Amino acid sequence: MQRGVVRHRWEMDIEPTLALPFNIQAVPKKVNWEDHIPRNSSEWDSQMAVCKLFDERPVWPRQSLYERLIDDGVHVSTSQFKSLLFKAGYYFSTGPFGKFWIKKEYDPRKDPESRIYQRIDFRMPPELRNLQTKRHNGSEKWSEMCKLERMPSKSFIFLQLFELKDDFIQAEIRKPSHQSTCSHSTGWFSKPMIKSLRLQLCIRFLSLCPNEDAKTLLRSSHQLLERSKKQEAICRSEQLKERKDVDEGLVSS
Repeated sequence: MQRGVVRHRWEMDIEPTLALPFNIQAVPKKVNWEDHIPRNSSEWDSQMAVCKLFDERPVWPRQSLYERLIDDGVHVSTSQFKSLLFKAGYYFSTGPFGKFWIKKEYDPRKDPESRIYQRIDFRMPPELRNLQTKRHNGSEKWSEMCKLERMPSKSFIFLQLFELKDDFIQAEIRKPSHQSTCSHSTGWFSKPMIKSLRLQLCIRFLSLCPNEDAKTLLRSSHQLLERSKKQEAICRSEQLKERKDVDEGLVSS
């Protein structure tokens, strides 16, 4: 897999960074690319631009990072972009950050604050797939999808929570996490919370559809969301009680 992105001999020594298993013990270490790329070269400038974006945010969807580079005036080919990512980041094959590029040496599995960068998916209900927007070029800007103002052109998409333009989602993901570990299925969130976030995303997209099938699904999604919120409140209360019991046990001992 890595052979397709290696452009220089020294890159042969870079440890695996592509499609890593989520249960890998240690994440890839930082690469000292500065020792190998000439300063004042276009490659240096491009690599520095990518590294600065990873300093700004340690986890990025690939397309989002590419669009940001373009917006910042950094124009690179597809193969060049792959090489830049290869030297600066890595990605897991699955899990709550699956397919998102992560800054080398940063391990989101050990940082509860990384929950805002987790992925969330949306599957178009079969009843509505004939209403999907048809795009002649087969693509749409990632930033436009994150505004949640138009139906996605694909039946299945995954987006980053951090980038979604939705007040409820942004408020919820910034609440303190009471999970002790980052799980493969829900990351730093509880199952009810992930369900609530997914339902809210579904509601935003369904609200854009005018037909009766969508209205029926929308009503059902609103009801499910209210139930999920109650389940999350119960789950959070139980977690706080367990933590309090543990703390009191440590004090008494």
